[in-house]
Amino acid sequence: MRTCVVGAGSIGSLFAAHLATVTDVFVLTRREEHARALNEAGLQVSGRHDFTARVTAASDARDLPGFELGIVATKATGVEAAAESLGGRFPGATIMTVDSFWDSRLNEQVILICITPAMWAVTTTWTPFHPKHPQDGAIIKLTAELLLYWSAICAARRSDPRLARLAAGILAWGFGVLGLLLVAEAVTGGAIYRAIHVAFYEPIRPDLARKNVAESTFVVALLWPLAALGGPPKLRVGLALAMIAGAGGAAWAFGSDAPVLALLIGPLVGLAAWRWANGTPKVLAVAMAVFFLAAPGLMWALQASGDIGELQAKLPPSWAQRVGYWSHAADWISDKPLKGWGLDASRMFGPGIQLHPHDDALQIWLELGMVGAVAAAAFWGLTLARLSRPRPDLVVVATLVSVTAYLLFGGVNFGVWQEWWLALGALVAMLAALQARAASSAQMSTSTP
Repeated sequence: MRTCVVGAGSIGSLFAAHLATVTDVFVLTRREEHARALNEAGLQVSGRHDFTARVTAASDARDLPGFELGIVATKATGVEAAAESLGGRFPGATIMTVDSFWDSRLNEQVILICITPAMWAVTTTWTPFHPKHPQDGAIIKLTAELLLYWSAICAARRSDPRLARLAAGILAWGFGVLGLLLVAEAVTGGAIYRAIHVAFYEPIRPDLARKNVAESTFVVALLWPLAALGGPPKLRVGLALAMIAGAGGAAWAFGSDAPVLALLIGPLVGLAAWRWANGTPKVLAVAMAVFFLAAPGLMWALQASGDIGELQAKLPPSWAQRVGYWSHAADWISDKPLKGWGLDASRMFGPGIQLHPHDDALQIWLELGMVGAVAAAAFWGLTLARLSRPRPDLVVVATLVSVTAYLLFGGVNFGVWQEWWLALGALVAMLAALQARAASSAQMSTSTP
């Protein structure tokens, strides 16, 4: 009886090795390099028994030959994904599970949920910023948001695949229409927005109307890859182009430079992720970890060169102001580099810093110190590294493009604790989960005989 073991952890490896002594065994692994190592060296067992078993391993179910018995030996949280990868391909096989009920990856997630609010709370004991009302404090809002967004992301990961596909389709068409609307706004100078504002609210100055339309381009520039992915396969490119044209055209017309940069850089990252599916996320992970750790050092080096004033004189006013904020933030960080000034302390450093430094890494260093910076570097490093895949994956590519835009905007525009900005970050994670579920539904529908 030919047997396939899904998952080559400790339990799965034991099953595969012992069964391989009496029958043909195939092993389905998560990583391509793991499958390659098993094919080259076999499965080595030591302890009460010492032997090496020969197995045939693959990281893609499509590369497996037919089998009569399937043993799913993944963690409990991986059973569903394993079922989806096998779905419709081996109709005559009997499937059994011997899954483990603890996922080691949850260790980091549990630590994040438990430790992060505690770190926020500790820093409030020395922050110079104190809201008038306790309920307005950042610690209460951030803790509530953490629990809410984490619950929403988990719900998206476990959503009904067919409903996820329906939701993704609605989002794709909605963002496509929004992209075309933004094209019209770019051509008319925001006339449509002004007309709606007058009809339903009150008159608005043209410059404010253009500013409000420009702000919407950040949302489209952030979410367009994941939104377009939900459209019909033959129309995805057209929907994506409508969104890019709308966000880029309106941002250019109304002077928002960051969305234009995101629309230029993001697709390049996407192409790299498609070409080097395994390496690109790891390179980004290292780059972001280094950025969060080294941000103050970069500013200190620029200050030491004495070229900041000359640089600001050559930059457009908005960028010159950003450099000024970053320089002031680096000065204050140097006073308390280890523990920082406390949560929301950025609000107290005006006029050199208005509300926040307009750079996530510098704001975390300024408020949470080295401990916060290490935590942020670990978060982004782990998050991006886990997007590595043995083969190109459209959902992963779209997610990386959106994450690139999110990190870019956080690096030059927004405060790290702003409620709507954190909500958009959670929305990126939710949409990535929904698109993965929708893709699994489509895959299962096409593979089922």
